Amino acid sequence: MNAGLKVAAFAVLLTAVFGAAWGAGAAFDPVVAGAEPAHHADHPEGRPETGSGGGAGAGHQDH
Repeated sequence: MNAGLKVAAFAVLLTAVFGAAWGAGAAFDPVVAGAEPAHHADHPEGRPETGSGGGAGAGHQDH
């Protein structure tokens, strides 16, 4: 087999595999169909104030 025929055969096979996967996915319902999206209202606005946390500025004082 020459290289062009191998590439074409691979492309056809790859298309068939992805088409079969898409078809199987469309045939079945998603596993988490009833799950609600996350509610972000429970989180406080902005970043919490941390006293002397171990961040990049830890141990530094404002001069």
